[in-house]
This record gives sequence, structure tokens and C-alpha cells, in this order.
Amino acid sequence: MIVTGTGQPLDINLYQTIKALVGIEPLLDADRGDASAPVVVLLSRCWDGGGSEEMFEPFLQAAERLRNEAGGGVQEAGGGVSDTATIARAVLAALERDYTIEKDESYFMARVTPKCRAVIACCPGVGDERLRLLGWEPARDSGSAVARALELSRSAAGTGRGSEPDEGGSRLVVLCPHAQRALFA
Repeated sequence: MIVTGTGQPLDINLYQTIKALVGIEPLLDADRGDASAPVVVLLSRCWDGGGSEEMFEPFLQAAERLRNEAGGGVQEAGGGVSDTATIARAVLAALERDYTIEKDESYFMARVTPKCRAVIACCPGVGDERLRLLGWEPARDSGSAVARALELSRSAAGTGRGSEPDEGGSRLVVLCPHAQRALFA
């Protein structure tokens, strides 16, 4: 699934771009196993960066808490937490303890990200370490983001044959350029 920041003003920063992920949440709510959960590619310029440092605070708190609980063994080599569902639960718990309106997008990210097998983000204005903190995989450009999504889709389908469907399955690419304006039933 490819989702874009919808142009000005919603591609100005990550805080605004999150609205695109919230827009596709009904598509992510379909009852499926982890292996068939969609890979989401998020493309947005985010030329003004994250947009709110407070938005990252629950993720920082959750990562620190999980590191402490695991004795430092929870992190992957890239600095991200290995289990997005675990980090999402920790973020939601942090938000219950200390919520401000600037952290509303943290809530949405923690709610939506675990519904995806992966979120590959090409957001040039946001540092890779910030994207990893959210449990996302950074991509340097849209081409590499889409290539990585196809690679993850092939590995989950158990086939290495390009974009061919596996037995009884199919590949579907959904492009949602204005996801926050869409109605999914």
C-alpha cells in the first residue's frame, strides 16, 4: 500500500503527514494474519521535519522503558525496537500517564503501525533515527521504498519470483494519494 502526504500543507512535516496513515486505517483493520498484513510505503517531503518534538516523547519513553526491562537487549542494530506491537503498547501506556494535545499523533502512530507488517517511510526531512524510533524503516527515495516493500511482500508470500503471485494468492498494490479524504467501507 502506498500512501502519500497530500501536498501542502499536509506534507510540511511528519506531524501533519500522519493523517494519511490514519486515513488508511480501515484498510488495515481487515482480519488477517501477520504474514498477510500489508506493507505500507509512506511518501512525504516533510521539509519542516517532525513538526513536534513532543510527538516523539512517548516513543522515547517507551524505548527507554523497554530497554530497562530487557536489560538493554531489546534494540536492533539500527536503533529501532524489534517488535512494533510491543513498542506500540508501551507508547499507549506512556500516553495514558502523560498526555498532551501535541502527542495526539503519537497515539495514532502507535495504533496504526502494528497493523502493518512494515512501514517504509521516505520522508527526507525527518532523520532516519526518528523514523526507526517509530518502528518504521527509512528509505532514501521513493524507488528504494517501493523496492523494499516488494521485497518484503515476496518474502512473506514465500516466493522470490518477482511480482508473480504465490499459489492461490495475489499481489495488490493500492495507491492512496489522498487517504485522509477517502471513505473506506
